[in-house]
Amino acid sequence: MRPTVSLLSLREVSDSAYILRFERGSLDFQPGQYVSLGEAGSTETREYSIYSGVDDPFIEVLIKEVAAGSVSKRLRRLSPGSALICEGPFGFFTLGEEPARTRLLWVATGTGIAPFHSFAASYSGLDYLLLHGIRAATERYEQRAYSSRRYLACISRESEDGGGGAGDEFGGRVTAYLQAHPAAAGTRCYLCGNSEMIFEVFDLLKRQGIPTADIAAEVYF
Repeated sequence: MRPTVSLLSLREVSDSAYILRFERGSLDFQPGQYVSLGEAGSTETREYSIYSGVDDPFIEVLIKEVAAGSVSKRLRRLSPGSALICEGPFGFFTLGEEPARTRLLWVATGTGIAPFHSFAASYSGLDYLLLHGIRAATERYEQRAYSSRRYLACISRESEDGGGGAGDEFGGRVTAYLQAHPAAAGTRCYLCGNSEMIFEVFDLLKRQGIPTADIAAEVYF
């Protein structure tokens, strides 16, 4: 029998994205790992990175409702107290030992920001820059969770000219920002989002002199 937990709450963070909070139970995870989640009684589950901090007494995941996605639609209709299948944790997209000693670059698209939210909520004193590739300013999910001046929204749809925008915005894709602001030597880079972004940023970072061993990636569908 597959393990189940109880849904505690659901909060909307945009027209298409929401956060599920559910019982943690005995689940022990490392920030950056994911769980397999679904509605109890269903045969379908999907993998979602853990969004919450390692010391939180609950587990949260950030989900985008996909037009053709049956699981994301069903989960959004659930009410507190509903039972969820929850298996895991899985994955190796983690910061490793002593992350506070490392310069970090986090690059995300859309809800691929989830593991970085878990990183920021779990560790203090991190030296990071988070580039969040989104199509509109409304997709800056819970931006206040990140340290001041460490979050930059790279907004592609509202501006394609590579302009500056506000202090926490860049008009253009994450690749355009990195072309204008190359990663410094010694930076450990983490990429999470759609495969196109990952391939482009991976190649760009290598051209900038970042060793392959210092680039970790996780495709987020």
